[in-house]
Amino acid sequence: MTSLINRSALNFGNQSYYDEALLNIYQDYKTYFINHKSTRKVIVNEGILHRNENDPDGLILELQIPPIYGWFVLMINDLNNGKPLPQGTLVLSIPDFSELERIRSAYESSKTI
Repeated sequence: MTSLINRSALNFGNQSYYDEALLNIYQDYKTYFINHKSTRKVIVNEGILHRNENDPDGLILELQIPPIYGWFVLMINDLNNGKPLPQGTLVLSIPDFSELERIRSAYESSKTI
């Protein structure tokens, strides 16, 4: 039952973005994206963090990160662990989403072969 609730809560786009195997591949690339030259560092101020203290998805929406990439942004910043967001100031790594799309495209094309 929980998986059905989670799946419907995360249904912000094409289901291929939520393919478990693809999410595992993204986890394998975590260090690559953190250190990639096109990954931006965004400073999130205390007010935004306070408003979204127990709502990492709310933080993603407030920062205007497309929901299909929200899980990945939380994952590379170690914020998808069910704990409240840290308070004070937070520096988020925001990857170049075209790099994520490149990996997703390669993954999708390998499934059709």
